[in-house]
Amino acid sequence: MLDGRIVDMASLGTAAAAGDDPSAAITTVELPPGSVVLPAFVDEHVHIFAALAARTSVDLSAARSLAEVLDLLRVAADAARRHPTGSGAVRAWGIDEFDLAERRLPSVAELDAAGGDVPLVVHHRTGHAVITTTRTALAPAGDGRRDPTGARWRVLAEEAERLSRELAGLGVVELCDTSDGNGAEDLRALAELGLTQRLRAMVGIDAVSAPNAVSAANAVSAPNAVSAVGGVWSAAADTGIDIEAVKVMPPRCGLDRVADVIRRAHAAGFAAAVHAVDIDELQAALDGGLRPGDRVEHAGLCLPEQVARLAASGAMVVTQPTFVTRRAHKYRAALSTVEQAWLYRVRSLLDAGVAVRFSSDAPVVPPGPLEQVAAAATRRLGPHERVDVATALASVCRPAAVGDPADLVVLAADPFDVEQAAVAGIGVVATWRAGELIHGDPRRWPSAPPPGARR
Repeated sequence: MLDGRIVDMASLGTAAAAGDDPSAAITTVELPPGSVVLPAFVDEHVHIFAALAARTSVDLSAARSLAEVLDLLRVAADAARRHPTGSGAVRAWGIDEFDLAERRLPSVAELDAAGGDVPLVVHHRTGHAVITTTRTALAPAGDGRRDPTGARWRVLAEEAERLSRELAGLGVVELCDTSDGNGAEDLRALAELGLTQRLRAMVGIDAVSAPNAVSAANAVSAPNAVSAVGGVWSAAADTGIDIEAVKVMPPRCGLDRVADVIRRAHAAGFAAAVHAVDIDELQAALDGGLRPGDRVEHAGLCLPEQVARLAASGAMVVTQPTFVTRRAHKYRAALSTVEQAWLYRVRSLLDAGVAVRFSSDAPVVPPGPLEQVAAAATRRLGPHERVDVATALASVCRPAAVGDPADLVVLAADPFDVEQAAVAGIGVVATWRAGELIHGDPRRWPSAPPPGARR
């Protein structure tokens, strides 16, 4: 690499031989035995603040009965009650009724009994449901990014540093935050976290378009839209966070308004990214005017005839292969055998010409690009949707070509030389983002070479 970018070794050799830069030396770094270099990884669908909040909340994800859930909440309420600040509020995360023997969530009465005088806010693993006690008014709102005291923010910032290190250790150099509520303030808050990873983000429709706006370029008919777009673009320019798309959430806007939100996003000059877990959400997206540059998030259930329409639309699908492995018990319980064949497709989408990228949807499941690769290659639910390791890697690696930023990873083993299921366990020895070493032994690996230096 040269100045943090990928270069062609043949051209370097030619330049050196011609004496164009006689002071520049090419340094060869020997790889550990069996290791390989690949383009670094991208997680195309995460919720950064939700992930940080989950990591600093009471973790209910391992509970397998309501009794276990309520015991964990009772202990947390007791601890909050004894806390010196007397804040007396508990935030919990990770509950899913399909993980519990009773196959249901706790009632408000059960939460009230567990919390007593301590307000409880319990977030579903998916992030799409919240259960609260009757003392909710006293509980902290949101995930802490707008905490006026700054105490919660400091906790999140410290956790962000840990998360960033873990992601670098997984070979991840780029994230796309897909939270639908993002606006200008949220972009600035994301930047303030100081993550090592390069960031892109989606924004909510209200951040870029007034409800009745026909065109955000028309300041007379849509002054609010122009102001909103300007604020978002200004925040993006100030923070260096690229705006990926407007997030379209059918559970919030309603299926009958998906087309309108897509239209407003396009009119404001943005791509649209539609949350589509169910068949009807995907159908609303397909009927709503998807076009090249747009995205479908999840495509959780996709009918055979919808595959062809996705291909015709030119939209990309961002899916989650580890859902099919980590949450298989949920899908087996909730879906028929026929429906399971439509679940989180990969092979059939690629065969139809649909661009597919993988992601974690963290905090729903933990980040892990190599686990995603292994899941896509070995899935048992819908085995006809399996792909080979090379194809799966292409869906997690950052595209790399001469002149691109040197985003690279060194893997401890060659993913093509191990059993497909074992790919998930391959360690990451070193990670570079644009030539800067963000994971690995600095005594062993070069980092951030100065201008003119070659590695």
